[in-house]
Amino acid sequence: MLFGPVQRSLPRSPLPKRDPALRAELAHLATQVLKLEKEQEVQLKRIAQIQQELEEIKRLLKNQG
Repeated sequence: MLFGPVQRSLPRSPLPKRDPALRAELAHLATQVLKLEKEQEVQLKRIAQIQQELEEIKRLLKNQG
């Protein structure tokens, strides 16, 4: 992970604890958020690689001229 694990502490929900539909929806949303976080991390790594490649190209062009 780019920034290490993030501790999330949320206050207790006033909603009933045993609503299976709500729990399923929250589980689905949590899964989607984790998926988006992983995709964002991959994109940031790729952007860093591209920036490094561009700097190398700039350096090579500068040394040619």
